[in-house]
Amino acid sequence: MIKFLGVVVFVCSAGVLLGADREFGHPPFRTFTAHDYGEVGQIFAITEDAEGRMLFGCEDRILVFDNNRWETIATPGTGFIRSFAVDRRGVVWFSGGSEIGYLSRVDGEYRVVKVYEGPLGVNSGIILNGDRLYFTSDTGLLTWNNGHLSKQPWPSDSMNPFSSAICHGRIWSGDQYGSLYEFDGDKFNKITASPDSSAGGVQTIVDWPMGDTLIVKSSGIFRKAGSDLVPWPTDVDSLLKSAAFLQVKLILGRYLAVFIQDRGVYLLNQEGRLVESFTVASGLADAGFEAFGEDRDGGLWVGTDTEITRIQFDAGYSEFDQELGLPKGFVTDVVRYRGRIYAATQHGVFVLSAAEDASDSCHFIRLGDRTDRFLDTVVSGLNAFAVSDTDAYSLGVADSGLKRIGPGASIIVPSKTDPGRLFLSTPNGLESIFNSNGQWSSEGVLSQLPYFIGGMVEDEKGDLFVSTESNGFYRIKLNRDGQPLFRDAHIDQLVDMQGRKVLSGQGAVCEWRGQMLFVGAGRVWRLVEGTNRLVPFELKEKSLRDRNVQLIVGSQITEDYVWVCSRPPNASPATGFEVGRLYASGAYQPLSRAVSFPLGIINSIWDEEVDGNRWPGSPAIMDSCASC
Repeated sequence: MIKFLGVVVFVCSAGVLLGADREFGHPPFRTFTAHDYGEVGQIFAITEDAEGRMLFGCEDRILVFDNNRWETIATPGTGFIRSFAVDRRGVVWFSGGSEIGYLSRVDGEYRVVKVYEGPLGVNSGIILNGDRLYFTSDTGLLTWNNGHLSKQPWPSDSMNPFSSAICHGRIWSGDQYGSLYEFDGDKFNKITASPDSSAGGVQTIVDWPMGDTLIVKSSGIFRKAGSDLVPWPTDVDSLLKSAAFLQVKLILGRYLAVFIQDRGVYLLNQEGRLVESFTVASGLADAGFEAFGEDRDGGLWVGTDTEITRIQFDAGYSEFDQELGLPKGFVTDVVRYRGRIYAATQHGVFVLSAAEDASDSCHFIRLGDRTDRFLDTVVSGLNAFAVSDTDAYSLGVADSGLKRIGPGASIIVPSKTDPGRLFLSTPNGLESIFNSNGQWSSEGVLSQLPYFIGGMVEDEKGDLFVSTESNGFYRIKLNRDGQPLFRDAHIDQLVDMQGRKVLSGQGAVCEWRGQMLFVGAGRVWRLVEGTNRLVPFELKEKSLRDRNVQLIVGSQITEDYVWVCSRPPNASPATGFEVGRLYASGAYQPLSRAVSFPLGIINSIWDEEVDGNRWPGSPAIMDSCASC
């Protein structure tokens, strides 16, 4: 069975802060459960091998995923595998509570080679420092040297072995009272004493490339300043203080991923500002974090009590879906009106609202009580309008709801020549409604063109250009001095240079830099000025010439480019759409396919400035229907 999911996607260039001051949803993610990989119990270690396969440490086995299929490597007697490391030769090492080993690749398959058996404890871990290999245990630090292990006891019984990490080329470890120690090759030296044991023990040490070393304690995150540990202020400090369990990981070489048990993952930049989050409130199904790892594409893999999730932070876009308030079904249009984002959906109009907790994603909430199937929205001057299959509405100020102004329609177009007039594509044909002294009334229906209209534009002269569902493109000249408005309308069908009708489908109509463009049956046509003839619109970009164009949409901020949505001819239903900017010069700049391909059919695009910047830096807000 096919389910239709409404999705709104905010696209922004890398480096644009999305956090507490921005409208952001959740990052793109992919979730796997036991239905995909089998019953394996808890996962305590995650890594990527040299060939890009993801490995997951379980009890007496290792899960392997090559982005297509899952397999299991038996490791009998290891118990829970607690840690992985991949050395410079690509060898995958693993450790458990009582065994150390590595994986040998033979004839395209992994074979398990065990090199040590003995008590290591639940805190066993692996540390790589260049070519040197170390293992942590409950009782000391083990050094691997040409097949032999030597042990350096911990400097005290209060050590937290799992906190050990490489910092400035040396191994650092922390204890349960908050002190730090450095291993110099044959002994541990205390480098920082905790002045306040109530701040909690050292849980994690991060060699922070953008500044001082970061130290994670149960009470929060600190940085090492000389011989002192001082608080590192962040946007999520209020959450850290109440966190039952806290873990962190450096990802993408510049962000700190903070894992707060039973709540979510928070991405901080080098100043401690919140960039993105993925929480239980925004769609993360399980936040019982047990393990995490990063792949070569920057994907963060998280193992929880019940599933494995891959999260793509810093992807350049943010998603809103059912988890963030949108209803099931189509999202047909998105606009910004009076500083807020409105979405027309199959079950009403929704407005984006900030979460009570600034560290959580924004949510969409229903505007008013209407649950009609809304098909289009438009902003005209100081007003905004929406149409459903039953009625046309004006949007009230301050979320006051929707006020009926006319009949149902599929599209709504404000007149450029008369700000009090709206054109509607109704089931009975093209209709005009007019506002006089705050009251809307019908100016009649264009009965001479009884076709469903899927696209419409009015030019500066007041001529209407329309795209019908299956009956071609038309120019409509209105006698605006006469009444009723459509009585003496003159209708001309637009044909090609040989006088033949041009296939229209439900194609878009777009006016760009003095040109009237029409999309029909995968092609783009241009109106020859002063005539009713259409010629193919030249797409100079080679990659666009052989593609089927679905949509052309003008930018809300500039005439420099239009948005083009396309995909290859004869594409299967599983092939996504590419979205890109087509410039007046003919140059074409596509968005990442990772953004647009998963979305399904793109219904509309709305772009806007961010902090006064355009491309790069301006988000494209696309709504779509994705099927699964």
